[in-house]
Amino acid sequence: MALIDADELTASTSTDGGSGLMAPGERETLTGSRGFNGGPREGRISGYLLKVIRESIGFTQDGLAEDLGVDLTTVQGWESGRRPLIAVPTGSFLAIRARLLRLGAQPNLLAQLEPALEVDHFLAQVLSTAPAKVPPDEHPLSAWVITRPFTDMTSWAVSGQRPSFLDDVPRKSSRRGPVSRGPRLAVDERAHFFEHLKSAAERADVGTVDGMLLHRQAHYVASFDDSVETAEWLAGMQRQEERRSQRFADWSLSWAVVRSGAHSLARK
Repeated sequence: MALIDADELTASTSTDGGSGLMAPGERETLTGSRGFNGGPREGRISGYLLKVIRESIGFTQDGLAEDLGVDLTTVQGWESGRRPLIAVPTGSFLAIRARLLRLGAQPNLLAQLEPALEVDHFLAQVLSTAPAKVPPDEHPLSAWVITRPFTDMTSWAVSGQRPSFLDDVPRKSSRRGPVSRGPRLAVDERAHFFEHLKSAAERADVGTVDGMLLHRQAHYVASFDDSVETAEWLAGMQRQEERRSQRFADWSLSWAVVRSGAHSLARK
């Protein structure tokens, strides 16, 4: 009997709407996957993490597919991002995670799957949205405070920096030949990603709490770009924010942005 219901795995879910998403005729042709029905879905972060987990317990794709009771192409699709894990129904996702735990996967590694799904959702929104079209008050970075796992996995995709939580993960794969060392954005996707974040940071309403949160976090994530142009942009934004903070005698939201900016520039 199959552990995962095949009908559930193929069930489609509605994609996120909103006036900022590109209409079909406006959509840029970026390299990465689009998910089912051309909607704004991503799966490369959680998919690659699933691959790392599978290899850490010494399973092949065939072996895991057989154990879960799904087709080999389903596991391949999950790991490549072509069948995003974010589209898997919650019950099936929890069953997969529970089974991996019973097969010997590290609990702390399995715990990273949920942040990976958050990053996939974030990437889907950014890569499917024209940089200057998303309303700042509807931007995902204005809605919640990003965490260390989130930034680690985002950096993994855009700069190739392996997350620290993978430092002690054993790799038992016997696969030979060149293999990908992590989930990566293509050149055109990467350019779009940073252009989007810079636009979001510049257009945020810094007079509101949500706008300042967007400004601060988009500025911080944009600092993962190692180009000279972005370094100059960061320095300019920092000078602007320092001037704004000097207008206040007491603590202001601008202080948090200045602190984040200093940290970003120090990394440079």
